[in-house]
Amino acid sequence: MMDKASAKALEELPVSTRPADPLRVLPTPLHMKTSIACQANDWTSWAGYTVPNLCTSLEREMSALTRHAAMADLSPMGKYAVSGDDAARFLDHLLVANIADLNTGDVILTPMCQSNGRVINLVSVARLGATSWWLTCDGRHMNWLYQAAVGFDVTLVDYSDVHAGIMLAGPEVSRVLTAADLGDCTDIVLRGARRISWDGIDITLVHRGVGQVPGLSIWCAGSEAAIVWNRLMDGGADCGLEAVGRMACETLRIESGEPAPGRDFIPDPEALRSDRSRTAIELGFDHLIDEGKGVFNGRAALLEERANGSVLRLAMFSFQGAAPQAGTQLHKKQGRKDIIVGVATSTTSAPHRASARGLGFVVTDHVRPGDVLDVTIEETRELLQVTRKESCMVVEISG
Repeated sequence: MMDKASAKALEELPVSTRPADPLRVLPTPLHMKTSIACQANDWTSWAGYTVPNLCTSLEREMSALTRHAAMADLSPMGKYAVSGDDAARFLDHLLVANIADLNTGDVILTPMCQSNGRVINLVSVARLGATSWWLTCDGRHMNWLYQAAVGFDVTLVDYSDVHAGIMLAGPEVSRVLTAADLGDCTDIVLRGARRISWDGIDITLVHRGVGQVPGLSIWCAGSEAAIVWNRLMDGGADCGLEAVGRMACETLRIESGEPAPGRDFIPDPEALRSDRSRTAIELGFDHLIDEGKGVFNGRAALLEERANGSVLRLAMFSFQGAAPQAGTQLHKKQGRKDIIVGVATSTTSAPHRASARGLGFVVTDHVRPGDVLDVTIEETRELLQVTRKESCMVVEISG
């Protein structure tokens, strides 16, 4: 349980600099660097900050990610340090995965759920020491962490608006790190975490691979982010290292089948109706649920769902032709009827693939991997609304 001294120390931490006006966006600590790299001048907003959407072209950036090495600005993500004698017990209660079993240097992606088993967010958890943990997620949840920490001897620190983050990914990542004098970080690139001092700058290295592309994230104080960016760029000069934007990262995420809040599912606290959010099992994290683990948020609801089966499951699709818009319904013939059996939530037309890819949800009673579904595409041509029929194949269903 946090004492008065700890609470006072937290109050004295730098406060959030996010604007009160939700229509305004702020530059990240890396904005001066990304603005130079963003030759396309194509920007997007992310959690109240502006980041490059495309730096050059999608073809060039995907080539860097899949053949060489690429860097991207992760600063808008939520970043939290958890420490204390009860840190492992607290996180075990808060998250679905069996956190207490992680060794120092281990990393895991796990859902954070409400008591009804519905997902608040997906959290990357890194164990940096016996009582020290580093959490990152695509969203802000400090209020939820504070509420959940009641009764536990833990200290929570929110670094979301004062720390910067850099994604470094691609086959040449290890060469870039070695050239930048970071030494052998193969264990981190594969699946690990470590906090080190890099020529006077404290940084946290955490595994962040996407699909088959190896990578890691680098977290540091915002005031030192530009120096870290420069060192990595200098080290990767002979490795084909390039800056990439959100579009390339999103394309890689969709192709790897990783769901994202706000795109593939609505975080439960933001859902206007309870059936609009998704459970940890529906998102494909059934394998993390350990019946032998003690009490954790959503345990009873998730074990009941596992026993009875899920109505919906996350699925990956391969589309014929161009990618449809997110929210497009997927149909299947059942006798003479045309029934809705799924929905596409994230789609992408990757330049290195012959067909478009997408994520979404399917009704488990009606759809199996390999099924071909009908897709209705609506588009505007010369001020006319045109509807055409195409098809997609269900590549994979989670669980």
